[in-house]
Amino acid sequence: MYLLLLAFLSGFFLGLAAGPAGLAVSGVLLLTALGLASFRFREIPLACAVATLCGSLTAGRVPLVSPGNVLPYIDNEVILDGMARESRATDSGWIAAAHGSMISLPGGTKSIRLGTVLLYIRNPDLYVSFPARVRAVGRLYPVRGMGNPGEIPREWSVMAQGAQYALSADAAKVVFLPEAAGADRWRNLFPRARRETGEWVKRVAGTTNGSLYLLSLATGEVPPYVHPLVTLLRRTGLAHLLAISGVNVAIFHILTVFLLRAGMWAFRRRHGTPDLNLLPPLLALPASWAYVFLAGAPTPAVRSAGMITIAVLLWRKLGVRAPGIAWTGMLLLTLGATPTEIVSPSFLLSYGATFFLIANYGAPPEKGETTWRTRAIWWVKEAVGAATVAFLGTLPVSAAFFQAVPSGAILWNVLFGPILGTAGVGGATVAVVGGAFGVDSLAPVYASSRTC
Repeated sequence: MYLLLLAFLSGFFLGLAAGPAGLAVSGVLLLTALGLASFRFREIPLACAVATLCGSLTAGRVPLVSPGNVLPYIDNEVILDGMARESRATDSGWIAAAHGSMISLPGGTKSIRLGTVLLYIRNPDLYVSFPARVRAVGRLYPVRGMGNPGEIPREWSVMAQGAQYALSADAAKVVFLPEAAGADRWRNLFPRARRETGEWVKRVAGTTNGSLYLLSLATGEVPPYVHPLVTLLRRTGLAHLLAISGVNVAIFHILTVFLLRAGMWAFRRRHGTPDLNLLPPLLALPASWAYVFLAGAPTPAVRSAGMITIAVLLWRKLGVRAPGIAWTGMLLLTLGATPTEIVSPSFLLSYGATFFLIANYGAPPEKGETTWRTRAIWWVKEAVGAATVAFLGTLPVSAAFFQAVPSGAILWNVLFGPILGTAGVGGATVAVVGGAFGVDSLAPVYASSRTC
């Protein structure tokens, strides 16, 4: 997998570097792949050539702006007009991605559309309700340089969001225009629910570590990088539990299926035993996707929900259990929809860990004695094996991005991963119901869950 990944990345960056000549590069790579196939080369060289061609074609779909057109605006004070759907707190202010951004010079008549621009807001002193239209006056510059210690390079992080340029502005020169009440209510249903959930959680539970952890699982609002909770989870290798991930979506789907089965059994027990394996997995899919969209649809969550959807449909319609088909389908759909995800650490780590789990996960339990002790030993062995495979499989990528290897990650994932994941998803569900529907009576339940 890593060999094909390197070939794909090589073709991707080659296509980006070629610029207007990207089609010619893709043509050369196509001829190379056809030549290797016609001369009956072995499978590995042919697969690498095809992966390089796919990377080059993917780079051709990245919406880039010509540097020559942006040069008059670089390192000058410009005016930005765009739409910010959410923000993330930093040590000195906020970071927000302004979509559909238009850049113009003060007093000038020319403007240019840059698409997505990363907006750095220094010293914010007011609360903003997102989504909102943002108008800012600041300095535009291409994203360059390393991020904070231990973070991935800023170029990679911004490219994963589809942005080439960033704008830095003081809070005094930024104006947020919230949407009018009722405007595009259905289109912005999930951003509004995310905002209301965040406000409800902060009102009833404050900003304790437990509250911030459950809030990150409910809305995807992760605390700043230097926050003690983030530092602790990164050092123990449990950072994937901080924000909604594939594990959280899987746990949420399992809990939803369990509740649906219990409800169906209670409703139909007087009319015979219902088929509890038929409808609950299908009915739980919309709830899982709603959970994903509420948290901002991060890549690991979309990957997990998509794989669950494909797997359930294949199982119910064709009677096929094929996680490999689900993984491949979601990989191609993700790269087709957002090709810049290939440089995102969340994409590489999420799809990489899932790939190695599918390829190397332990065999089903042996038939024979099935006492509780035998089942418990098997589950422990499977948990240790899954944690080891996921850790070792993604170790090269995580070490390259974060320059750190949490030595106790396997142990901490086995001991605390299922507990934190299950409790976190349960508390996040309570927070969403309480915040989105304004059920203040759930505040004591949420307080007890964050304390646990």
